[in-house]
Amino acid sequence: MKRAFAHIGFSTAVTLLVANLVDAKILILISIGLAVLFAASLILVRYRKAIALPLCLGSSLLACVLCIFVMSTVAQPQLAMDGQRADVQMYVTDDGSLGDDGRYHYTGVIESLPVEGAPQNIRVRVKSNHKLNTEGYQLINAKVDLYSIGTNALDSYGYWSKDIFLTAKLVTYHPTENYHSSPMRYVYRVRSSIIRRILLMLPDDRGALAVAMLTGDKSHLSQQLLDYFKLSGATHIMAVSGMHLTVVVGMALLLMRGLKLGRTQQSIITIAVILMYMSLAGFSKSVVRAGIMLAIMSAGDLVGRRADSLNSLGFAVFVICLNPFAVYDIGAMLSVLSVMSLIILYPVFGRRLPRLSDMDSDEPKFRDRIKSIMFKMLSGIYVSISVLIFTLPVMCLFFGYVSFSGIVANIFVVPAAAVVMPLTLVTYLVSLQPVNIITAIIARVLSIASGFVIKVVSFLATTGNAAFAGGRIFCIFIAGVLIVFAFAFMLRSPVALRIAGVVCAAMLIVLSGIGAVYNRDNGNVYISSTGAVVISDRDAVVVWGVTDRSSYYSVYSYLTANGRSIDFLVIDGDSQYATALMSRVSTDTVLMSDFDDRVLSHNYYRDIQVVNAYSVRLCRHIVLHYTSYGYVADVNGLRVGTADADVTITNDIVRDPRGTVYLNEGSIEYDIIDENTYGVRRLRQWQD
Repeated sequence: MKRAFAHIGFSTAVTLLVANLVDAKILILISIGLAVLFAASLILVRYRKAIALPLCLGSSLLACVLCIFVMSTVAQPQLAMDGQRADVQMYVTDDGSLGDDGRYHYTGVIESLPVEGAPQNIRVRVKSNHKLNTEGYQLINAKVDLYSIGTNALDSYGYWSKDIFLTAKLVTYHPTENYHSSPMRYVYRVRSSIIRRILLMLPDDRGALAVAMLTGDKSHLSQQLLDYFKLSGATHIMAVSGMHLTVVVGMALLLMRGLKLGRTQQSIITIAVILMYMSLAGFSKSVVRAGIMLAIMSAGDLVGRRADSLNSLGFAVFVICLNPFAVYDIGAMLSVLSVMSLIILYPVFGRRLPRLSDMDSDEPKFRDRIKSIMFKMLSGIYVSISVLIFTLPVMCLFFGYVSFSGIVANIFVVPAAAVVMPLTLVTYLVSLQPVNIITAIIARVLSIASGFVIKVVSFLATTGNAAFAGGRIFCIFIAGVLIVFAFAFMLRSPVALRIAGVVCAAMLIVLSGIGAVYNRDNGNVYISSTGAVVISDRDAVVVWGVTDRSSYYSVYSYLTANGRSIDFLVIDGDSQYATALMSRVSTDTVLMSDFDDRVLSHNYYRDIQVVNAYSVRLCRHIVLHYTSYGYVADVNGLRVGTADADVTITNDIVRDPRGTVYLNEGSIEYDIIDENTYGVRRLRQWQD
């Protein structure tokens, strides 16, 4: 059967997407149903000969059984340790990073957990109030408080996909002189050496970007640059995957061909290089996907056969899904969908590229040059559009917005990134030798290339409308597109695909018109998981409750994603994070109950009012009432505030006429037409 692994891999992944969200008892019932259907497909000759149906049913059954087994034998025993304090022996596997909560975060392994029935050698997320005075893989004796991470793979923000089910908060620790004996210890040393040397030569964001592109470590990038990458839709160049692995393998192949090695030797060395780079990148799901596909291609060259791209992708997906929680790794999702778009959709666009040969010019050299430039630009645009279409549902679900400027960014950023990454590797290798002049020259070139990427990304992120927040209308459009094209692909007709394209274009026009009318007079209320509030309509924005690092980043990300500035910023209490927000988002008026001179250090506002009571109509649809007892905004007749309101906001819950919403489960957003007509949806905050 052609593309058997494509059927196996994608059936397994789709099944696990559902299996991770249902109760164990329901999952057992689903498994029984699949077992019956699988047996029937083997008994009935018609379906057995088709092969595809029993193959997909068997893969789905295997996925359910695997999920039940891993949940009961791996996840549940660790989650049972929630809330316990224990004396453990452990080690960390990285240098850590400073989190939004002001603590240092590490990935660690607990070797010895002296609790009866407790699992041993488990991976954990380590939190410490101070930076650890240890090296990677150095054993330490510690007292830790253990907390579970989420109740399922989706709520774990990707940690379950890394086999991390617990957070270990350090109470005390004492380093020992012993180290864990693991081959990864030497990989860690190489990785640390790369980071240390590159940052020594390029100590700012240019060096941090080079490090991120080579190793996938984004912890050294400034928060502002990270935000710019997100808004411009260019974060994929820092997620080590196919492009990065292809560059490394390409460099290795050039070297091997220069040494005139045979095909067999080249294939074996290529597979070894792939494994080494995968380990350097920490075996992230995206690089594992890329590594498996490249290894299959190399193995195909070794035996003289050409690998099928979709089949190779299906096999890679199946291998990744051997960890049943990996389907909710955001990097894996985006990586697989991006490659799928290049296999399935890009060729449809690519067929139009040869038409450039119809161009004519009196100057052949000029004509060829123009044709080449246009071909590359159109090819880049088609690639970006293909990837954007396939990743839209994931972006909309997990990030709450989609960046369209990524289409433009990829034309300039991807080629530059293909230069930055090998330059980073060459710079590191040259720096190992005492040839300072050559090292300085290469480092300077690397600095220019990295700086170019940063300038392009910063420009696209700050020009406004770089990102589009997906509301209900947009989600309806995405669902419609998926359904229409699903039927088109089932019919396997080029005409059906063209009709589907026309139908989707018409759907976009109609829904855009409906959305414009629907949202014209709507008020919008965004409430972060920490209780910070952004109230807006098309004319004005009011913000309050920015009191800590988490609320600062969530409000900043929300405003920049929607291309909005602040008309009224209410500061109550400590102004540290509110003034930090003012320094990055244009602010018109600041309202304060007590004056704080730290506000004066930022001249990014037009007016400041120190008052105990305030009432102002911001626009036709929003009236703000501010007193020393709290804040209330009248949004299209619905009162939203901290007291005496229809929608009452406290630190951890929101109560409205329909019930209670818990903020610790994620941020929420209200879409208000009038006091009786409003919608509310959950916005999940996902990992970088």
